[in-house]
Amino acid sequence: MTEHGCWNRRRGLLGWLCLACMSMSPAFAGEGADGPDSAVAATASLDSGIAQDWKSLLERGDYNAIYATYALASELETEQGEVDAEQCRRHAADIEKALLVNRVGMGLWYAAHECAVATQDPSATARLERFEALLRYAFAARVRDDGATPIRVLAERDADAVVMASGQELLYAYYDRFSNPRNFNLYMGLWDAETNRERILVFDFLDSNVQLRRDLGAARFPNFRRQLVKSFVEDAAKTAPHTPAGYADAINQAIAQPTIEQRREALTQTAADGNLEAAMSLVGLCLHVPEQHCGGEAIDSLLPYAERHYAPALVLLAVAYSQASGTARDDKAARALLDAADERLGERRGRIMFAALSTLQGKTSPMWPLVRKELQKAADGENFPAAILVATADISAGKPLLDDNLKRVLAAAKAGYPAAQFLYGLAMVDHGRAEAGAAWLEHAADADFTPAQSWLGKALYTGKGMPADVDRALPWLARAGHGGDAAAMTLLGRYHSRDADSATSRELAQGWLQSAAALGNLDATLALAELYESGADGLDGDAKRAASIYRDLAEQRDSAVARRRWARLLRSGKGVERDPVKAESLLLGDAQKNDIASQMALASLLFANPLRRGEGLAWLEKASAGGDAGARGELAFALWYGQSGRADPARAIQLWQQLARENNVDASNNYAWALCTGTDSSVSDGISGIMLLQAISDGRSGWAGALDTLAACHATTGDFSAAALAQQRAAELFARMPRASARFKDRVAHRLSLYTSGQRYIEVIGGGD
Repeated sequence: MTEHGCWNRRRGLLGWLCLACMSMSPAFAGEGADGPDSAVAATASLDSGIAQDWKSLLERGDYNAIYATYALASELETEQGEVDAEQCRRHAADIEKALLVNRVGMGLWYAAHECAVATQDPSATARLERFEALLRYAFAARVRDDGATPIRVLAERDADAVVMASGQELLYAYYDRFSNPRNFNLYMGLWDAETNRERILVFDFLDSNVQLRRDLGAARFPNFRRQLVKSFVEDAAKTAPHTPAGYADAINQAIAQPTIEQRREALTQTAADGNLEAAMSLVGLCLHVPEQHCGGEAIDSLLPYAERHYAPALVLLAVAYSQASGTARDDKAARALLDAADERLGERRGRIMFAALSTLQGKTSPMWPLVRKELQKAADGENFPAAILVATADISAGKPLLDDNLKRVLAAAKAGYPAAQFLYGLAMVDHGRAEAGAAWLEHAADADFTPAQSWLGKALYTGKGMPADVDRALPWLARAGHGGDAAAMTLLGRYHSRDADSATSRELAQGWLQSAAALGNLDATLALAELYESGADGLDGDAKRAASIYRDLAEQRDSAVARRRWARLLRSGKGVERDPVKAESLLLGDAQKNDIASQMALASLLFANPLRRGEGLAWLEKASAGGDAGARGELAFALWYGQSGRADPARAIQLWQQLARENNVDASNNYAWALCTGTDSSVSDGISGIMLLQAISDGRSGWAGALDTLAACHATTGDFSAAALAQQRAAELFARMPRASARFKDRVAHRLSLYTSGQRYIEVIGGGD
């Protein structure tokens, strides 16, 4: 692979230091299984000032000033990547200022040290010591997950500096386009000639870069990270196409091709051009579209890298041989390749990498049996990554985490592995020890383990798994969202959408929903369109844009929900030209497929036509026949108000009573309304109405609709003072709802005036709200 810029500079200056870092890091040593190495703890204590410098920089650092220091470092080099002594002398004062601005940039400090050496500046020793401290901290600060968590850096140059300091040969480098979206992981494979081992280092500058842009409103949302990466690789493709970032853009272009055949062809060409990740991506393409029979091409693309014994190529080639996509399955060859990868990496890391890919395919993957025996043996020997994968595979197969698996996972959790802390925390929750489980889950979440952040956020938000606490839930959901969890993004978007009167809430809702929609999340895209429908100020779309989104989702993703919403806009003429015929055709297809919600929407549309109300009632009866509570509630409503052309109060009440016994909140409220506003004295019963509302009030005392009903019931009992108080509160709540029509709000105000004058509200059946 062509080396990137300064990677071909002088190496070996600090090889001893990087080797020491590697021996301290869990990514390079299995012997740390019993807990943090004492040397690491001592180093962390010595370098606590580095930790504070990082914290200060991320919280208060000036983005432009910090990255200007890297531009300065580039000016100090010749075209061959060596430092230019004359440039070093010319910029001596600038270097000193830059070192004060950027206290943690290893690439800057390495360049500054080389300048000091080249100009015989006495600051060389102090700069070297600082670089050593930064390097030690970079390795010691990572969580214990066998190198899965990247080393935090500010720029590519910092990763380059680590490689140069190692004195080891750079074999390959590539950006992982499919890593945790919180990061843009740069993988760098090194050959350690002293130990005959391949070392894989992982770096990330994206998270630091985003945190430094904290003053940008868009940086609050995950989609900003995606756009930042897109811009970065596109720029690289123009200025340095044969670099890891330039190759990442080439893969993006290949994946964006309209057909599978074109994607396969583009990836094959990019792989032949020296792009290792393209060859690995080709394997993924073949696995996901096995009918394309492109396994042979994937194998051919990987072979040049496997022949150089690069561990990722050996593992992915084993994957290709184990899948039989376009070539004969060859488990023997796959095992031989995994043996070579294990020998290359040590600690069964080749099989661990293979098994991690296996878990992504689910419990039916044919890959797992190829490594189960060896990984089970490694797990028994306290190889924590192996133990975690064995436990994960068993859980995927429906087995609970018990006995030896549980013990091994607990040991890994105590050793600091976030994945193990997550698994053990869930096991504790399942065993009824929610408090203990939550503590382990928080350990994993604090280490930015996205599944733990997502679980905690959702559990705290919904109250399922632990007591509800929305204030605690929101930060976890936000961190999970930045980790790529689209469901967490969607939940945050829906939460902020509730306060449509607040410009800040609308901005937050839109940002989170746009981020999830960009990942293809259907629920988020629907919610975003619904937000646009409101037509509120400050949004990027309106009802017209919402209609366009619904149309696209209906046609391209076959979404019945989108068809119903598109039909609703066509029926009302909101955002589109009114077209009730088109609306009916959209609903009819799904209704005929027994989609209950579409049947109900079609019934509502037909009720609007006096000549077709019978058809509407028939569709509503069909929707109700399956026992759906919502459909039965709608049927009761239609029968009470005579939407089908004639009212049937007796049957409506019968349906409401059945639903009330099932604790259906909406039905209970509608039944109470009927009891408290009807003209039939034999039905009127304010006390029963109040009792119904009390039964459903559980935490919903602020529900405007229930307060409106409660006021009517108090008036029916003659307690007009209580009626007026409840109605005043309902009016205040309805006033803050932009979707409540002015006509409806006027009716709410009219009822308040009746209660304050000592009169009850009576609704004539057939003319209700």
